[in-house]
Formats: sequence, C-alpha cells, structure tokens
Amino acid sequence: MEPMLEQFRSAFEAVPAAVLVVDESGIIVLANADVNELFGYDTGELVGQPIEVLVPEDVRVGHPELREAYQALPHRRTMGSGRDLFGVTKTGRLIPVEIGLNSVHSTDGSYSVASVLDMSATVAEQERTRRAIDATGSAMVMIDGKGKIVLTNNAAYEMFQVPDGALLGLSIEQLIPERFRRRHVVYRTSYSAEPSVRNMGLGRDLFGLRPDGSEFPIEIGLTPIDQDGERVIMATVIDITERVRSEQEIVRQNEDLTRLNDELTQFAYSASHDLKAPLTTLDGILTCLNEDIAEGNLEEAVTNAERAKALAKRLADLIESTLGLAQAESYDAADFEPVDLNRLVEETRSSLGSLFETQGVDLRNDVPPGCLPMTQQIRLRQIMENLIGNGAKYSDTAKQDRYVEVTTEIEAEGLRIIVSDNGLGIPSESHDHVFKRFRRFGNHSVEGTGVGLALVKQHVDRLDGEITFTSSTDGTTFEVVLPSSGPIDRTSQVELSS
Repeated sequence: MEPMLEQFRSAFEAVPAAVLVVDESGIIVLANADVNELFGYDTGELVGQPIEVLVPEDVRVGHPELREAYQALPHRRTMGSGRDLFGVTKTGRLIPVEIGLNSVHSTDGSYSVASVLDMSATVAEQERTRRAIDATGSAMVMIDGKGKIVLTNNAAYEMFQVPDGALLGLSIEQLIPERFRRRHVVYRTSYSAEPSVRNMGLGRDLFGLRPDGSEFPIEIGLTPIDQDGERVIMATVIDITERVRSEQEIVRQNEDLTRLNDELTQFAYSASHDLKAPLTTLDGILTCLNEDIAEGNLEEAVTNAERAKALAKRLADLIESTLGLAQAESYDAADFEPVDLNRLVEETRSSLGSLFETQGVDLRNDVPPGCLPMTQQIRLRQIMENLIGNGAKYSDTAKQDRYVEVTTEIEAEGLRIIVSDNGLGIPSESHDHVFKRFRRFGNHSVEGTGVGLALVKQHVDRLDGEITFTSSTDGTTFEVVLPSSGPIDRTSQVELSS
C-alpha cells in the first residue's frame, strides 16, 4: 500500500461515514468499515477491485468514460448534486445513494475520494409521501420560486388529461388560458413575496387549460412550504365544472320560478276575467232557463240552453289550454326521433278538417316527402296544430282565396318550417305580446284562449329552436327553425330525400 494511504488509514476508519479511495486506473485502494457494511463486503474484500463493481450493471459499461472525464477535470462535488444515483451490493441489491467526490494529489499519484450516503430511508420516505399525495382525490401541483412544476400527483394528470410526468418542468402558466397568463405571473410573484395559506373558494374566477385547448373552471388552495431552504408552493386544484353547472341550473330554475310566478299572477288575472265573468253569465242564463221552463216558454229555454252550452265549452277550452301549458313542462323526457313532417301536416289537416270547411280555408302542404326532422313528435305536433289552426281561425272572409301554406327549407342552422296565411294579420301594436300567455289580439269575435302561441313558443324553446314572425293586413308568416342536429348534445341530423 502506498505510504500516503497507509498514513491516513486510521483517519479514514474513524470517519463516521462510508468513504473509499480510488486510484487513477479506477481501482479501489481503500474502503473503510462503513463502506463494507453498506455494500455487504468483508473487511478488505473491496480493495483491489474496480470501482465499477459497485455500479449497477446497466450503467457499468459507460462508467469508466465518466470516471476518466472527472479525472481530466477534477473538482469538488458535494452531496446532492447531479443525477439520481444507485449503488449495487455484493448480493446485487440496488440501493439509492448520494456521492460526494474530491480529488487528492500526492507524490504517489492522484486519487479520488468518494463519500457515499445511503439514501434508502429518504427515498422510502419520499415514496410514502408520493403515495399519500397520489391517494389524495384532489389534484396537487407543487411549483418552485420560478413557477416551474416540480411535483404533481396522479389526480393532476387525470384532471389535465396528460400522460404521467408530462407536467414536470412546465411553467404553471401553461396550465391556464393564455388571456390570464401575463397577470398570473404578477399574482404569483406577489404571492411568493408574501405567502400565506389561501383557502379554497377565495379570489378570482380561475380556469384550467388542457392540451386540446378546452377550459374548465377550477378552485385553488395555496400552501407555502419551506423545503431544503427553498420556498415552494403546493397548490390543491379542484375541478368545479359540476358545481358551476349546478349553480347555473339553480339560477335557471330560479328564473323559471320567477317566470312561473309572473305567469301565475297573469293567470290569476285571466281566471278572474275570463273564467269568473263567463261563470257569472252562465249563472244568469241558467236562472233565466229555470224561469223559461217554469213559464212553459220552451223556445226561449232552448235558446238559453244553447247559450249556456257555448259558454261551458269556452270555459272548458280555456281550462284545457291552461292544462296544456302545464303538461308542456313534462315533455322533456320524451324521445327524440325522426318525425315525418309531411305526414304530420296531413294528420293536422284531418284533425282540423271541420275548421277548414267552416272558414273556407285551403291547406297547402308543400312539405316534400321524406322530410324527417330529429325532434320530439308530441311537441312538433302541437306547434303545427296551433300555427296551422290559427291561420285557419283568423282567416279574412273578405278575401276570395283563403289559404294556409306550409313549406320547408334546409339551411346551415337547421330545418326551417314556414307556416304562412293570407288572413287578418296581427296588429302592429300587439307584436311585442304575441308569445305571451293569456294575451289575445286582433279579431276578438273569434273564439280563443290567448294560450296557443305561448304554447308554441314554449315547445320551440324546449327543442332548442327559434321562432319568428312577420304580419300585416296581407297575412301572417311564422318561421320555426329546428337545429340540424336536434337538441343540444344530440347527433342525429335532419334528412331530406329528393
């Protein structure tokens, strides 16, 4: 053994750490008791063996090149620097290690002194921490002082829909929409200067960004952590898409309740006017009827009986229309299916036949065979019956050729259904109230409840469609556009054969 090594043998043995010395050719010339214990060798067994005996087999071939590079430019390397390292024991077991290197020169030559630290306990603790973080249902992202992601858990990869490991090293700003990034850097820098625990739900509305460009609402809780003298920030991220959807649904329901409350008030007024007045009249007619019968005036009794019957029918129609409005809310669960529009118009012709005969109105069905909008049949039927029925009911008897015409057009937006007539038209001052409930306009000598067009509007809205109209003394045209793919989130399409 070289004189220098013999001189320092006792000093190396006294070091409370695993230390070994390697000569310029990579041969171990000194290994203290801690090294032997760490790698499972007997005293003196490592001396004379190449250092590669302690290097894992998968990197053993390239290790001499790395060793020679270090010897060419020797420098002090402290613990914790460089790559993750592993040593291999005599039995072949891999152990995580950290290695500190220093070079020593003497008259005997140059040597490399390596101190080896067993990191098994630390790695095991890190693994337990990793498992604990991965077991957390919430996404967790740790960033360093520069905003780089240094740690994530499985939930984060699932939330942002990226492969494992794909988030590490990214800037945290890459996970938020571009329009927020510049200000986020300011927020992050300000927070790092004065960090504090920030609970969920505080601060601005936030959004996450996935690689496909889709955005989703999130909440973030922030916790500053001092780690190895460096301050990092652990962010707990919650996808609140469902909560936002629920809140929006609550807002929608509240708006519906407000609307229904307004309609109920409107209905109460209509009931007091359109129901109470006819009932009072009916009571008077029936009183007269009793008197006619008592006096034997059968002709007048028959007249009063007919008047009572007509009033009873008007009341029944009003009640039936009101029930129709209530029932329309329950059709949402009905199936969407291809509906033969041409056939539906013909069925409407049949069901309203007496009205067309009485009014002397011709129904022109210009819907081509095979027009099959994907929709709810019960809603489309009521839309067509009301629009076609109104066209016939409010016909202009002063015109010789009275008609209601139904045509269709295929557009990018969907299927356009056009119902036009040359009837009385709707007065311009009533245009703003056409689709409101219990509102009537135009010729009030024609029987009606003021519910039909409100019901049409309700059905069109439920089908995610649109309805518009134009009207003058020359007639009225209603246009209903049903989306080409049916309602929102449905994929069936409108079909039209030649």
